[in-house]
Amino acid sequence: MGILNGTVYVVKMGTDGAEVQFADQTEGSFSMNMETIDISTKDSAGYREVMGGMRSASLSFSGLVDSTLTATGDLAFLMDQVTGHSTAANARTSTHVVFGFDATATGDSDSLFEGDAFITSIEVSAGTEDNVTVSATLEFTGAIAYADDTV
Repeated sequence: MGILNGTVYVVKMGTDGAEVQFADQTEGSFSMNMETIDISTKDSAGYREVMGGMRSASLSFSGLVDSTLTATGDLAFLMDQVTGHSTAANARTSTHVVFGFDATATGDSDSLFEGDAFITSIEVSAGTEDNVTVSATLEFTGAIAYADDTV
């Protein structure tokens, strides 16, 4: 096993089985958390005792904006998911997400995960004489599983 280069991290969204890779991605991160429930009693000898509670996960990524705004999986796709032009957004339903490491180029096996998520925020940044970038945050709903998917 070798150390993975960040360029092998991918994010794909869409209908389960027909996800589209987000184009021109420059970075991404995944976070999973578990809340704890306090179960301390007088018998805890002054120490806090906890048990596992609800789990949550979020994914964020950013990339460059294609000047044509028609690239599959670019800003137009994200805006369509959130603004109500797509069926999923109109119904306020989640989108299927596949994310992880496409390591086949390095000779390692892929480590891809999947689940359903809501796009909770989109930000477009455009500095003077700078690339226009887009970033998005997704909140997962339900369980996340290993994906039976190849990039």
